[in-house]
Amino acid sequence: MLTISPIRSIKYYSDLAKEDYYLDGGEPNGVWAGKASKLLDLTGDVETEYYINVMHGFTPNKQYQLCQNAGTNKRYGWDLTFSAPKSVSAVWARANNELKLKIQQAHFQGAKAAISFIEDNAAVSRRNKQGLIREKVTGLVSATFEHATSRAQDPQLHTHCLVANVAPREDGSWGTLESRDLYLWHKAAGTLYRAELSSQLLSLGFEIEKDGDAFKLPVVPDEISTHYSKRGEMIKAELAKRGNAKSCSKSGDVAALATRVRKENVNRSVLYQEWHEELDELGFTENVILKKLSQSKQETLSWLNEIEKPKIELTLDTLEEHVSKQKSVFRMQDIYKSAAEIAQVSGGGAEKSQEVAKEFIEQKFSISLGLDEKHNALFTTQAVIDNEKAMINGAKELRKQNKFMLDHHVINASIAIKSFPLSEEQKEAVFSACQNNAFDIIQGSAGAGKSALMDCVSNAYKESGFKVIGCSIAKSAANNLAEEANIDTFTIAKLLKDKSLTENSILIIDEAGQMGTKDLRKIIDLVNSKKSKLILIGEDKQLDAIEHGGALKYLSQPEILGTTRVETIKRQREPWAREIVANFRDGKADKALQVLDEKGLLNFSDNAEETKDLLIEKWNDFRINNPNKKSLLLAQRWQDVTQLNERVRNILKDEGKVDSKEVSLKCSVSGKTFINKFAIGERIRLTKNDYSKSLSNGDLGNIVNIQAKVDGSYDFKVKLDNGNKVAVNTDEYCNEDGHLYMTQAYAMTVYASQGLTIDGDVFVYYTSGMDRANTYVACSRQKDNCHLFVNKKEIDAVDQSEIIKQLVSFMSNDKKNNLAIEHVKRRSEKIEEYSMTL
Repeated sequence: MLTISPIRSIKYYSDLAKEDYYLDGGEPNGVWAGKASKLLDLTGDVETEYYINVMHGFTPNKQYQLCQNAGTNKRYGWDLTFSAPKSVSAVWARANNELKLKIQQAHFQGAKAAISFIEDNAAVSRRNKQGLIREKVTGLVSATFEHATSRAQDPQLHTHCLVANVAPREDGSWGTLESRDLYLWHKAAGTLYRAELSSQLLSLGFEIEKDGDAFKLPVVPDEISTHYSKRGEMIKAELAKRGNAKSCSKSGDVAALATRVRKENVNRSVLYQEWHEELDELGFTENVILKKLSQSKQETLSWLNEIEKPKIELTLDTLEEHVSKQKSVFRMQDIYKSAAEIAQVSGGGAEKSQEVAKEFIEQKFSISLGLDEKHNALFTTQAVIDNEKAMINGAKELRKQNKFMLDHHVINASIAIKSFPLSEEQKEAVFSACQNNAFDIIQGSAGAGKSALMDCVSNAYKESGFKVIGCSIAKSAANNLAEEANIDTFTIAKLLKDKSLTENSILIIDEAGQMGTKDLRKIIDLVNSKKSKLILIGEDKQLDAIEHGGALKYLSQPEILGTTRVETIKRQREPWAREIVANFRDGKADKALQVLDEKGLLNFSDNAEETKDLLIEKWNDFRINNPNKKSLLLAQRWQDVTQLNERVRNILKDEGKVDSKEVSLKCSVSGKTFINKFAIGERIRLTKNDYSKSLSNGDLGNIVNIQAKVDGSYDFKVKLDNGNKVAVNTDEYCNEDGHLYMTQAYAMTVYASQGLTIDGDVFVYYTSGMDRANTYVACSRQKDNCHLFVNKKEIDAVDQSEIIKQLVSFMSNDKKNNLAIEHVKRRSEKIEEYSMTL
């Protein structure tokens, strides 16, 4: 892992460079690193005086200034801390002296490779008063210090790389660094460090196993890694108060400082002895490590004899698949990060990952799209472009087909039998969807009744002899469409798997904005092959697809296919409530917040825990006082959803609605792992499609029985909201690690809620990552009131007016995706415009 934080105190860091700071066999001396250090004749051990002078912007002997304002500039530099994965630190803590030194060398090789990588890609200086001119620098001046422990005295092998805020430009002059580039490239650099560390450990005979986007040593039990995570847990707890999930952030810097205890003098020999004894008691002995290394060597020989093949290789093809899996457009650093991520488990280290990444860029495996506003180099691939073009051409081909026109009398009759009168724009949308062509798009505001209008469309087509079915990405949205439009619905995954669309059918896709270009292309191809009609329903101002978004927005452009819009919001009962939703939709968060505040629906608390407590308190009051109403708890991040779920279930357990006898299981949700408790009466959500067992991702229900089996697994009997009863076995409905595809369902993510309508109130735990689309979706699910809860500690402001100003900024930020071909077109236009000026 790599974390970056500003060097705020020269005194603290200068202590690291004192020869007398480490006593009685303590931490090793600091070592100069970085290409620019050599230009200043800084090699070998770090000397305190030279270190202080350089950090203040002078040459080591303080004879010359290296930058303007030397001695008075308070931005001394940055602490880039490279930390070995917890399992590596645990092995290092118990290894014999010979192996310890080899692991330390492997770690330092990783850190040096990452420093060199940053020098080549993220070391930039600015020139002139406004800093408008950006220039590459030829290297960095950095002092590295290897440490053995966290501040909680857990074994944590890590290196502080203190980068001075001075660097040489290509013309020989020196200047200060642009820190933003360090942060933009820090994930790529951290992954490259792990790739080199992994490669070095493989050469020592260790087995490597993928661990999320990092790696771990499977020789170390998870319990040992957890045991030695005290410092990390302290920072996580402080981050939780601030409502922030990322340690590499301003909140992360503050959290690290807030939890910092005084660094004790380190005596490595004493610590080694203490760790050996502690780990031996936990059953993790030196023999366990040596035995595993011996086994790994035998397995390596087997592989060399082609008895066993590696699971993954770093090639141009695997890199293309990895980097473009979710994004149509990606940055240069994403390419390097993806290559290093693969190299962590395939081998080759920093050198091979950079070599393949460079080849990927230079050999035209990628397509350059120019720079964004942050000077990131953007790319896409030909495969992405080809897929987008096929999707667009398929949509245009559908639009040309003309055999779905309905008699106006049939359409009017379907409108007339509706239980409520339709507005003129709603009638226009129904007529638009019933036209002759085989592809239509209806866009409308959240709560404008788009799904309900499809009841009129489906009735008209069914009366005319067509079969009408619906589908959506999320099961909850598909269920909502089934109820509103009175048609059979499926998830898109199921429809594509079964290919059950019949000839001359009408396929209605709700929440179409959440469908990526890959799935949309498959749907269009399926509809074309079945000579059927496709109707997309959604809104491009709501949440986009997780993978390859921007399709609905692009196709809805007048010059492409166009769309019919239904703007008038009808879901909320009160006019002021509808106005709030419209203002969030239109980027007028200031007006929306003002009304929420006036209505007593805007709530502030001092930290994350108090904010969640207040949310649960108000939700519980509403639930008790409105027994016939529905409610929904929302948060953007899974960790917050999990905590809200736990609070709700505790209340329900006290009331006896959830049984006190429970089982604790590791669960998998969207690739993330959580530990959840389940009991009879539990409200749950299924998180994976398994159609052979009639289990669908997004299905909601309640546990009616739990049976423990002899083999240690559990059988859950679940009654779904649709009335069906299903069986869930923990050994069968799980991922390869045995993590159950199920979670509690009292709260849900904002993304999962899109498409839902709640006849009651919603309670939203707001976090700063919720942009315009997230806020709009979260605050529009309800028919009655939206209660918004804000953690003041997460908002970087000193008073209420500043907090509101920051909220408005977050809530108005529009992060919409564009197709790759839009970037290609934009770049071509810029090149053409530039050519005309020459």
